[in-house]
Amino acid sequence: MEELTELLDVEFQVGRTGAVTPVARLKPVKVAGVMVANATLHNMDEVARLGLMIGDTVIIRRAGDVIPQVVQVVVERRPESARPVQVPQTCPVCGSHVERTQLIKRSKGKETVTEGAVYRCVGRLACGAQLKQAIIHYVSRRAMDIEGLGDKTIEQLVDEKLIGSPADLYKLKYEQIIDLEGFAEISSNKLLKAIADSRQPTLARFIYALGIPDVGEETAKVLARSLASLDRVKQALPEVLTYLPDVGLEVAYEIHSFFEDEHNRNVIDALLGECGLQLQDQGELGAEFAASTTLEGLIDKLHIPSVGPGAAQKLADRFGTLEAIISADWLDMRQTLPEKQAKSVRDFFDDSAHAERARAIEAQLKDFGMHWRSEKKTVEGLPLAGQTWVLTGSLERMSRDVAKEKLESLGAKVSGSVSAKTHTVVAGPGAGSKLTKANELGLTVLDEDALLKRLTELGVTVD
Repeated sequence: MEELTELLDVEFQVGRTGAVTPVARLKPVKVAGVMVANATLHNMDEVARLGLMIGDTVIIRRAGDVIPQVVQVVVERRPESARPVQVPQTCPVCGSHVERTQLIKRSKGKETVTEGAVYRCVGRLACGAQLKQAIIHYVSRRAMDIEGLGDKTIEQLVDEKLIGSPADLYKLKYEQIIDLEGFAEISSNKLLKAIADSRQPTLARFIYALGIPDVGEETAKVLARSLASLDRVKQALPEVLTYLPDVGLEVAYEIHSFFEDEHNRNVIDALLGECGLQLQDQGELGAEFAASTTLEGLIDKLHIPSVGPGAAQKLADRFGTLEAIISADWLDMRQTLPEKQAKSVRDFFDDSAHAERARAIEAQLKDFGMHWRSEKKTVEGLPLAGQTWVLTGSLERMSRDVAKEKLESLGAKVSGSVSAKTHTVVAGPGAGSKLTKANELGLTVLDEDALLKRLTELGVTVD
């Protein structure tokens, strides 16, 4: 449904990652039976695309439970008093500087930086809005799963200056909590226990809880499963991160930049140090990740002008090592590649910055044990590789999310539906149609005790 109304103002909200987002404040209008006074504008690129000005008559669309949005400006009705929408130079919450994000793209040996669509407050956790959203994300069910810390409680903790980072949650005292609105003796003790119980998260949950820009739950799982250690994740160069499934260069740079930031490092150090967090499921590099590198692949990732996968393969076949390629003279290079490509490679590595970057990438591949000459386990070495498992019913010793993470760490795919391709079904109390179908298909069915025994046999820690 669509309706006409007036744009009274545009205000800016600050999110968890510092994104400063425009929100339309509208003259209230009923759309699809609901009174609408606010609408999303996404970002400033969308404002520019619409040609939106404050005072405009706009068309609002609302469909189902989707947040209302401005879809069109009625330019013919624009008043003389209309004024442009401007991004604030300082954060509306904390007063810190607001800057436009930059997008980094590497192609043909060159790094291109362009302006992104998002503006960010640089205040980080010193910004009350970012701090509140960061804590809300940190304690959420799929992150650290700390029950009893609702949005209103977190707002109180931040407003009362009882917490200034996720690490401060672990320093809260009973006397501080019981004074909060809505808390009594039992609820205060429950919250303290929930916070204490969160001190042994899986690596994937911890990475997700950190709130790295562009890193959702699935990417966090990929980082944990592939690199298998927080130290490797923290140290990984962007080019190395792009070996992971579905991690492009932009996301890789976001991850690398996050861990390069001194403030973020201090928060992580506090969590793992004085707060006593102990990350689970850390160990050896994921077998499928370790097996993913080749010399020709590294050459291709350097984005040397005019050098594609075919030329990279020729270089790898001819020289055998990165250092030999870097130091090859013109004659050797010309015997391997056509003149244009040979000159491009030679010019590329004559730039000492390019040569050192390539060496740094190779050094990290060796350090991580994923160099093409490193000793590797085969992907088939993952005991549940190629198997599809289904979880149904309730589990008592661990949550289904944790069980899913442990199975995935062993190479299994965890699905939400049962089919003839399903390998094993784990059925707890309350299992219904999925268990019935599994029995009809003659599939292997395990109860929770059998699952725990299987995980233990495969070397997975079960609390």
